[in-house]
Amino acid sequence: MNAYQKNVRLYYFYTVFANLLILGPIITLYYLARDLTYAHILSLQAISAVTIVALEVPTGAVADLLGRKKSILLGAATMAFSIFLYGMGRSFFIFACAEFLFAVGASFKSGADTALLYDSLKRTNQESTFKDVISRGSYYALLAQVPGSIISSILFEWSIALPLFISAAFVGISFLIAWQFEEIEVYEKEERPAYFHQIAKSAKTLATHPKIRSIVFFCMIYLLFSRAGFWMIQPYLKTVNFPIRYFGLLFAGFNLVAAFSSRLTPKYLIASKGWSLIGLMGILLVSFLGLWQLQNWIGIAFLSLQQIARGFYRPTTQKYINKHIPSQERATVLSLQSMLQNLTVALLFPFIGALMDRTDIFTMHLYLLVSLLACTLLLNLVLSRSLSNSQKSKARTP
Repeated sequence: MNAYQKNVRLYYFYTVFANLLILGPIITLYYLARDLTYAHILSLQAISAVTIVALEVPTGAVADLLGRKKSILLGAATMAFSIFLYGMGRSFFIFACAEFLFAVGASFKSGADTALLYDSLKRTNQESTFKDVISRGSYYALLAQVPGSIISSILFEWSIALPLFISAAFVGISFLIAWQFEEIEVYEKEERPAYFHQIAKSAKTLATHPKIRSIVFFCMIYLLFSRAGFWMIQPYLKTVNFPIRYFGLLFAGFNLVAAFSSRLTPKYLIASKGWSLIGLMGILLVSFLGLWQLQNWIGIAFLSLQQIARGFYRPTTQKYINKHIPSQERATVLSLQSMLQNLTVALLFPFIGALMDRTDIFTMHLYLLVSLLACTLLLNLVLSRSLSNSQKSKARTP
């Protein structure tokens, strides 16, 4: 096994532990137990988004210029510490500091791990298998969260901070795994460009490449609504009187749905026949419609639709966007993508949080439904125009 094949094998273990945050089923309850309002909670997400906006591109350029492995290691270490700090927190200020550090770590990791994987496959002429590898990796990561979700509710009853401490330990394990990665040099030392030149060149690639630009625009819209939907899951369950002690079991089921959806992504891409991006929007639209109309436990079925979209999302978008990015700019362009996504969140999440404090959860889903429908129509127009030179059958799938 050569070094690049070793990277691919290690990637599966790395992505499992890097994403094994078992705090998902209880995080909103944890915030509320610490006397935070919904405005506080989504303001923390805005802090994270602003930090990523500021750091995402510089850290992406660092990954391309100095090494993806170094960037991954720094990100994992910072994220592990930030989650531990979250578990120790007792005030909004401490949570804000922890969220800032978490975003710093996420910025260093973002794009670097995917770039290392894609270029490892490319060095062995196996980049065509990328969609299968990343789909399998997402499947393993989501599957690992199933027992973690069940355990988190039990741990939360013992100590509300315990799921966070265990999550920090899992991210620490991902650091040890990443230490075994073989670095990939995309530049010869003498030809490595200046730092700001690297950013400018990558920004030009994103701005002038219609397919990359279209995918990034889609991700900006999709992630805004999918993240908003996530922060409304636990308030919805509380409102319909779903027992808190079963939250972990329910989230385990959600992770199973997302895991199997991720594994079925190649079949989804074939079945959607050029409409895979719009299809993901459609799944969210149906979910929000059901959650607006159904004010009882039946609505949980529509929460599951969000998990199907969650499973399809990463393998679908990463397959398309990595196909078009030059190796020397991969991490920087992916960081630009993440920066734009988080800029959207930073601008709109405080408003969404304030609205949640002033209205009921069912009306909030109506607001999401109407807004997402308008954005989907706009997205369809943008995709059609930007890809007008592509074959008609591929018009909505870059």
